[in-house]
Amino acid sequence: MKARLRLVLGLSVRHGNSLSLASLLGVVRAHHPDADLAPIELAHDEAARWHAGQTRRSGDPYLTWQAEP
Repeated sequence: MKARLRLVLGLSVRHGNSLSLASLLGVVRAHHPDADLAPIELAHDEAARWHAGQTRRSGDPYLTWQAEP
């Protein structure tokens, strides 16, 4: 699914472009208009909480989906 999202959004996570949670939710809405998005938002918030401050070996943040300010 990550490759499909990069194609749909025209962005690459590997090259330092952070995608927003709103972008992800937009893609889900486009493919599943009646979907309940609350579980995705909850999962994102939990992941952000548990992985806050962590980085990958490359130095990139562990969580690449950023919430909107």
